Amino acid sequence: MKEICTLCSQHCHKNQLQCAKGVAYFQQSSVIAQNDLTGKLMKCGHILMHKTGKKRGQENILEILSQHDQISQKQLQEMLAIEAGSLSEILSKLEQRNLIQRSKDQNDKRKSIIALTQMGYDKIKNKKSNDEDLFDMLTIQEKQQLDLMLDKILEEWHKRHMNMHKKA
Repeated sequence: MKEICTLCSQHCHKNQLQCAKGVAYFQQSSVIAQNDLTGKLMKCGHILMHKTGKKRGQENILEILSQHDQISQKQLQEMLAIEAGSLSEILSKLEQRNLIQRSKDQNDKRKSIIALTQMGYDKIKNKKSNDEDLFDMLTIQEKQQLDLMLDKILEEWHKRHMNMHKKA
Protein backbone atom coordinates (compact mmCIF):
# COMPACT_ATOMS: atom_id res chain seq x y z
CA MET A 1 0.00 0.00 0.00
CA LYS A 2 1.32 3.43 -0.87
CA GLU A 3 2.35 5.79 1.91
CA ILE A 4 1.99 9.09 0.03
CA CYS A 5 -1.32 10.59 -1.09
CA THR A 6 -1.32 11.72 -4.72
CA LEU A 7 -4.92 12.95 -4.88
CA CYS A 8 -3.91 16.60 -4.47
CA SER A 9 -0.83 18.72 -5.05
CA GLN A 10 0.35 18.50 -1.42
CA HIS A 11 1.45 14.81 -1.61
CA CYS A 12 1.04 14.28 2.13
CA HIS A 13 2.18 11.20 4.04
CA LYS A 14 -0.83 9.01 4.87
CA ASN A 15 -0.36 9.77 8.59
CA GLN A 16 -0.38 13.56 8.04
CA LEU A 17 -3.17 14.09 5.51
CA GLN A 18 -4.27 17.67 4.89
CA CYS A 19 -7.04 17.29 2.31
CA ALA A 20 -10.48 15.70 2.45
CA LYS A 21 -9.78 13.61 -0.65
CA GLY A 22 -6.79 11.92 0.98
CA VAL A 23 -8.57 11.37 4.27
CA ALA A 24 -11.53 9.74 2.49
CA TYR A 25 -9.27 7.58 0.35
CA PHE A 26 -7.08 6.29 3.18
CA GLN A 27 -10.07 5.75 5.50
CA GLN A 28 -11.70 3.72 2.75
CA SER A 29 -8.44 1.85 2.16
CA SER A 30 -8.09 0.87 5.80
CA VAL A 31 -11.64 -0.47 5.95
CA ILE A 32 -11.37 -2.48 2.75
CA ALA A 33 -9.29 -5.65 2.61
CA GLN A 34 -6.69 -5.70 -0.15
CA ASN A 35 -8.07 -8.88 -1.75
CA ASP A 36 -11.66 -7.63 -1.75
CA LEU A 37 -12.73 -7.04 -5.37
CA THR A 38 -15.60 -4.79 -4.37
CA GLY A 39 -13.27 -2.71 -2.26
CA LYS A 40 -10.71 -2.44 -5.02
CA LEU A 41 -13.39 -1.31 -7.46
CA MET A 42 -14.58 1.25 -4.91
CA LYS A 43 -11.03 2.61 -4.56
CA CYS A 44 -10.68 2.75 -8.35
CA GLY A 45 -14.00 4.59 -8.53
CA HIS A 46 -12.85 7.03 -5.86
CA ILE A 47 -9.66 7.84 -7.77
CA LEU A 48 -11.52 8.07 -11.10
CA MET A 49 -14.05 10.44 -9.57
CA HIS A 50 -11.30 12.80 -8.41
CA LYS A 51 -9.15 12.38 -11.51
CA THR A 52 -11.88 12.86 -14.10
CA GLY A 53 -14.03 15.33 -12.20
CA LYS A 54 -17.44 15.06 -10.63
CA LYS A 55 -19.34 16.67 -13.49
CA ARG A 56 -19.65 13.56 -15.62
CA GLY A 57 -23.03 14.64 -17.02
CA GLN A 58 -21.46 17.81 -18.37
CA GLU A 59 -18.41 15.91 -19.63
CA ASN A 60 -20.63 13.35 -21.41
CA ILE A 61 -22.41 16.18 -23.20
CA LEU A 62 -19.12 17.78 -24.23
CA GLU A 63 -17.89 14.38 -25.52
CA ILE A 64 -21.04 13.90 -27.59
CA LEU A 65 -20.83 17.43 -28.96
CA SER A 66 -17.18 16.90 -29.89
CA GLN A 67 -18.32 14.09 -32.19
CA HIS A 68 -20.95 16.24 -33.94
CA ASP A 69 -20.63 19.66 -35.50
CA GLN A 70 -23.98 20.52 -33.99
CA ILE A 71 -26.94 18.63 -32.60
CA SER A 72 -30.48 19.51 -31.61
CA GLN A 73 -31.31 19.67 -27.93
CA LYS A 74 -33.98 17.01 -28.50
CA GLN A 75 -31.47 14.64 -30.14
CA LEU A 76 -29.06 15.19 -27.28
CA GLN A 77 -31.82 14.50 -24.75
CA GLU A 78 -32.69 11.23 -26.50
CA MET A 79 -29.02 10.16 -26.64
CA LEU A 80 -28.56 10.80 -22.92
CA ALA A 81 -32.00 9.45 -21.92
CA ILE A 82 -32.60 12.27 -19.43
CA GLU A 83 -35.48 14.62 -18.73
CA ALA A 84 -35.72 17.83 -20.77
CA GLY A 85 -35.51 19.99 -17.63
CA SER A 86 -32.38 18.23 -16.41
CA LEU A 87 -30.68 18.65 -19.77
CA SER A 88 -31.69 22.30 -19.95
CA GLU A 89 -30.14 22.93 -16.53
CA ILE A 90 -26.85 21.24 -17.51
CA LEU A 91 -26.75 23.11 -20.83
CA SER A 92 -27.29 26.42 -19.03
CA LYS A 93 -24.28 25.71 -16.81
CA LEU A 94 -22.15 24.79 -19.82
CA GLU A 95 -23.30 27.91 -21.64
CA GLN A 96 -22.44 30.10 -18.63
CA ARG A 97 -18.93 28.61 -18.68
CA ASN A 98 -18.72 29.41 -22.42
CA LEU A 99 -18.23 25.72 -23.33
CA ILE A 100 -21.29 25.49 -25.60
CA GLN A 101 -23.45 27.80 -27.62
CA ARG A 102 -27.17 27.45 -28.27
CA SER A 103 -28.90 28.82 -31.32
CA LYS A 104 -32.26 28.46 -33.03
CA ASP A 105 -32.59 26.13 -36.02
CA GLN A 106 -32.87 28.23 -39.18
CA ASN A 107 -35.59 25.95 -40.60
CA ASP A 108 -37.57 25.46 -37.39
CA LYS A 109 -37.29 28.25 -34.82
CA ARG A 110 -38.77 25.96 -32.14
CA LYS A 111 -35.63 23.79 -32.17
CA SER A 112 -32.48 24.64 -30.24
CA ILE A 113 -29.18 23.68 -31.81
CA ILE A 114 -26.22 22.98 -29.55
CA ALA A 115 -22.55 23.27 -30.56
CA LEU A 116 -19.21 23.42 -28.77
CA THR A 117 -17.39 26.71 -28.52
CA GLN A 118 -13.61 26.81 -29.04
CA MET A 119 -13.24 26.74 -25.26
CA GLY A 120 -15.40 23.59 -25.19
CA TYR A 121 -13.22 21.90 -27.82
CA ASP A 122 -10.11 22.87 -25.84
CA LYS A 123 -11.58 21.43 -22.63
CA ILE A 124 -12.31 18.07 -24.30
CA LYS A 125 -8.86 17.98 -25.88
CA ASN A 126 -7.18 18.68 -22.52
CA LYS A 127 -9.35 16.14 -20.73
CA LYS A 128 -8.37 13.43 -23.18
CA SER A 129 -4.67 14.14 -22.74
CA ASN A 130 -5.06 14.22 -18.92
CA ASP A 131 -6.89 10.87 -18.94
CA GLU A 132 -4.23 9.10 -21.02
CA ASP A 133 -2.22 8.19 -17.92
CA LEU A 134 -5.11 6.37 -16.25
CA PHE A 135 -4.27 3.06 -17.90
CA ASP A 136 -0.78 3.61 -19.33
CA MET A 137 0.70 0.99 -16.98
CA LEU A 138 -1.27 -1.71 -18.83
CA THR A 139 -0.23 -3.36 -22.06
CA ILE A 140 -2.59 -3.26 -25.02
CA GLN A 141 -3.55 -6.88 -24.32
CA GLU A 142 -4.23 -6.13 -20.64
CA LYS A 143 -6.40 -3.14 -21.61
CA GLN A 144 -8.38 -5.36 -23.98
CA GLN A 145 -8.81 -8.03 -21.28
CA LEU A 146 -9.91 -5.43 -18.73
CA ASP A 147 -12.35 -3.97 -21.24
CA LEU A 148 -13.90 -7.39 -21.88
CA MET A 149 -14.14 -8.20 -18.17
CA LEU A 150 -15.73 -4.85 -17.35
CA ASP A 151 -18.23 -5.29 -20.19
CA LYS A 152 -19.16 -8.70 -18.81
CA ILE A 153 -19.55 -7.40 -15.25
CA LEU A 154 -21.53 -4.32 -16.30
CA GLU A 155 -23.86 -6.33 -18.51
CA GLU A 156 -24.61 -8.81 -15.75
CA TRP A 157 -24.94 -6.15 -13.04
CA HIS A 158 -27.30 -4.19 -15.26
CA LYS A 159 -29.50 -7.28 -15.73
CA ARG A 160 -29.48 -8.13 -12.03
CA HIS A 161 -29.73 -4.73 -10.44
CA MET A 162 -30.95 -2.08 -12.87
CA ASN A 163 -33.98 -3.98 -14.17
CA MET A 164 -35.22 -4.37 -10.59
CA HIS A 165 -35.50 -0.59 -10.28
CA LYS A 166 -37.66 -0.35 -13.40
CA LYS A 167 -40.19 -2.85 -12.03
CA ALA A 168 -40.64 -0.98 -8.77
